[in-house]
Amino acid sequence: APGASIGTLAVPSAVINGKLAIELSGSSADRLNVTGNLDITNATLDLTGTPTAPELIIASFGSLTGANFATVTGLPSGYQVTYDLTNKQIKLTALSTGFAGWIDDFPVSNPAADADPDFDGIPNALEYILGGDPRAARTPRRPAKRSRASP
Repeated sequence: APGASIGTLAVPSAVINGKLAIELSGSSADRLNVTGNLDITNATLDLTGTPTAPELIIASFGSLTGANFATVTGLPSGYQVTYDLTNKQIKLTALSTGFAGWIDDFPVSNPAADADPDFDGIPNALEYILGGDPRAARTPRRPAKRSRASP
């Protein structure tokens, strides 16, 4: 917890009606491991410190009650709290920016910059620049080839 070294607390179940204080330090963070049910319905997640890792696991659980923390304080700029129900973890993850952040918003079969999942002849990287949608063959500002006549 804040003020002490980074550590792990393991418990069989937990109902948090107050504050869960998590200290972040570079590529490590405090961690709550709950083998049974973790109830965060009325919980405040209080984050302190500065992360450098793109992802930090701050809690794991057997089952989760509450879709998310009621309140999150101290969220570092450029990060978000994610709830991974498949791996049963709560994580602090860095937000993607640029092309990577943009393509993450589109569920496409191939997210590579040079891929063309909608088969419109415009690769994803150009769709990004043009503000297009890589899932639909309708790009608002489709580029056109122009040629100049020689004098």
